[in-house]
Amino acid sequence: MRGIYATAIASLLAMNGYILADLSEVLQSRINRPSTNLPPHVTLKTEPEKRDELLIIGYPWQYGRNVEETILGTLHYSVVRRGRYGINTVVWGESLGDCKVLLPGGEIARLKHKNSGDEECPGRGEKLLVSVVREKLSPRDQVIVSRDIRVVGMYSILISPGRGVSFSEHIRSDDKRLELAEIAARALDLNRFHVRFRSSSKFSSSDEIEKELGKLKQEMESLLALGESVPTHVVRRGEYISIITISQPDKLELDELRSRTTPTVRFHHTLKAGGKHKSDLVDYAEHLIVDLNIDPVKLGYSTLNYIAGTLRGRIIPVKHMKPDGDYYNLTPGKVESVELKPNKPPVLTVKRIFKTKGTLDGLNVEKMPGDYDVMRVDLGSWRIVHEYYTRQGDPLGIYVNINTPPEIDEDSIKYIDLYIDVVMKPGGTPEIIDRDQLDKAYDELVVSEELYKKALEEAEKAYKMLQQLPL
Repeated sequence: MRGIYATAIASLLAMNGYILADLSEVLQSRINRPSTNLPPHVTLKTEPEKRDELLIIGYPWQYGRNVEETILGTLHYSVVRRGRYGINTVVWGESLGDCKVLLPGGEIARLKHKNSGDEECPGRGEKLLVSVVREKLSPRDQVIVSRDIRVVGMYSILISPGRGVSFSEHIRSDDKRLELAEIAARALDLNRFHVRFRSSSKFSSSDEIEKELGKLKQEMESLLALGESVPTHVVRRGEYISIITISQPDKLELDELRSRTTPTVRFHHTLKAGGKHKSDLVDYAEHLIVDLNIDPVKLGYSTLNYIAGTLRGRIIPVKHMKPDGDYYNLTPGKVESVELKPNKPPVLTVKRIFKTKGTLDGLNVEKMPGDYDVMRVDLGSWRIVHEYYTRQGDPLGIYVNINTPPEIDEDSIKYIDLYIDVVMKPGGTPEIIDRDQLDKAYDELVVSEELYKKALEEAEKAYKMLQQLPL
């Protein structure tokens, strides 16, 4: 486990009976549970540029899925995107021509060439045995497959056709790399196969690695001996992969888990996910908990209020994240006011002035240059209220966006949109819109039952609120 959620997630998994592996010294000192130096079956990490996301990679496949289910058993208000096939999964596909391949379940993938595109694409209707080298984890992604067949083991990945060896960047010892290369040369014909040694190989013995390479070779030769099979058929599963986008309420849940092992201010994970400046403030605040014995809840609210207060008068972006991984940035707005109250999340009023002609989504009302939106952004609320006006100040309508409670990220506002919204035009009555998109996300297990019900509940509250408003 690596990244800003490591302590909390490690605590959660240890409590559920998992054995923790390859822990950092700091994490080991916090978690009073047994751990092992054996190769991990599942890796969890957060990339520095995607601090709201927890990446899960597991092998064998079911191990990754089991860990994901355990985490989501506690994080009820987050969303998950799963790879349909898994990295290095081997499948039969069917060429559609133009280097497109029809995969199991109807997904269309792009065929990757070894070189710079100088190979011809297979003809339409040709059956292809391919490996998945990149998964689709958002609408902007595309599955990419290769005719280089990949067989995954705990310590290595065998690739055919290919030659030689390569190493994970985490295997830094020259002596270990030499040892692994010698094992591969004994076990395989490296003019026929390429071996990619995984980071877990640094924990294993020579005998274990040589035994695995022999097994992978047998599996590879069986795959290569296959004749034409039924098109769009999964032959061998690779590594499970999914991404959990963690919402603000679930970050608070992780705060509680972390606080059981080390001093933790309220909003620790919310602020840690907001960038380096906010992360440094959190570290200082948690130093004060120990040094001055300050209440961590009050200190957390105070830190969040301080950060929100620095936004007064500034132009800030608004990041509108979708559960499926897509996102877009709304027109930036000026923070007109910040309402601060002790031990309560701050409330920001943001004015966005439109520069171009267009249509207000949901309301289907024309907007003109100079028209504006007054947003009420309560960092503790599941609703953001947009009040739209003409440049002369006449109302155009109200749009209540249903979303997870907003957060401040790199001097911007972000939240996970929950699809369903409530709108009302001047002189009209409230209307709930886009319920079908929320239903679809629930049916596809992107949002949990708890999050689904919460979104419906908030939409109903917004509907009743708008019924009481004169417009």
